[in-house]
Amino acid sequence: MLPDSQRGYAPVVRGLANSTAKVVIKQNGIAIYQTTVAAGPFVINDLYPTSYEGDLIVEVTEADGKISDFTVPFSAVPG
Repeated sequence: MLPDSQRGYAPVVRGLANSTAKVVIKQNGIAIYQTTVAAGPFVINDLYPTSYEGDLIVEVTEADGKISDFTVPFSAVPG
């Protein structure tokens, strides 16, 4: 039996931080995940599967306050 975090599909989010940064992942305007990453490339692969559709907006806030964002396309498979 698989744990809840592995009973469905959730995309892997890959990005790059220029300094220690706060990463917030939003779906349909609601924050679903937040973490702090070190400078350099990062991978977030522990998102919980969701049954909701909607692209993921990844917002990276650098240590100097600069904010950048990008989109990870996502559509849930119908049950």
